[in-house]
Amino acid sequence: MENSADCIIDYVENNSYMNYEGHEGDELLFATREHGNVGDETPGQKDIQHVRDLAKELRATCGNIIRVIELESIDEWVHLRVRLNPIEKD
Repeated sequence: MENSADCIIDYVENNSYMNYEGHEGDELLFATREHGNVGDETPGQKDIQHVRDLAKELRATCGNIIRVIELESIDEWVHLRVRLNPIEKD
């Protein structure tokens, strides 16, 4: 997973303002609340659109190593979860 994960993390860090939150198994976690309203606990529409666009870019750039991309908003946070394809062993 190391090389696959590094490819995606590097892409997000160089093309996005999302923060890498870590990984759980084959799942990479990213989040932002850059344009969220903390007081109202609502996500920013710019963040939602940014994550949608980023998901499309990741599919186009790293699609062969990605199994599933999930978008989620909780309060002012917008999350991106990227599940990697299992590594095939010879």
